[in-house]
Amino acid sequence: MRRRIFTAALIAVLFCVSALTASAADTSVRFSDVKETDWFADAVYTAAGMGLINGKGKDASGEDRFDPEGSITLAEAVKLAACMSQLYADGAVTLTNGDPWYESYADYGRSRFLADSWPGFTYESVLEDPGRVLLRAEFAWIFARALPSEALTQINDIPDDAVPDMKKDEKNLSDRMARLMTYYPEVYALYRAGIINGSDKAGTFLPESNIRRSEVAAITVRMCIPGERVGAPAGLGEAE
Repeated sequence: MRRRIFTAALIAVLFCVSALTASAADTSVRFSDVKETDWFADAVYTAAGMGLINGKGKDASGEDRFDPEGSITLAEAVKLAACMSQLYADGAVTLTNGDPWYESYADYGRSRFLADSWPGFTYESVLEDPGRVLLRAEFAWIFARALPSEALTQINDIPDDAVPDMKKDEKNLSDRMARLMTYYPEVYALYRAGIINGSDKAGTFLPESNIRRSEVAAITVRMCIPGERVGAPAGLGEAE
């Protein structure tokens, strides 16, 4: 393996430059269901220009569509995380589809961000259930682990248990929510890094909800371009 002589800071700079260069490389990408006035439009087209996300086929008129309200599967999230991880580490994405198509990304991820065992996602669980629709907490777990900690520098002061629906001392949790609470460190890491800031001014996370493709695009851009990261929720932890 080629010896790496770059410091973490320099690698981070190269990562940002690569992302910005790629985002400017393809301005022809357009989706029939993404209007310029949509809050997620810039993120969708930036991430698409970087080659990290793509459309969901053609609409009835034959135009490309993005499906911003659609969900994302486990296999799709692992592919995206693997590509971001490689872009950060190597400055370019050389991963290609395997057989099945998601196997190569899961293989890359198992030595970098996938878990060895439950409750996180493993190489085996990706292959066993690639079409699993991801919840927001599950997606946060994968993405927070896709980049090293130095790429997720804290910019927001988010105290423990400040997110209204992610508190360690919650009682009588359902089995599913108890499992999702094991992803608490990753969720808070993304809040503190300015990658996510909740669904309302109080910072509510909605961990049990499906994550939408429009949100995935925004998170992807914030992961890759630190200048796009956001501040803490204006009314963090306040009752609505």
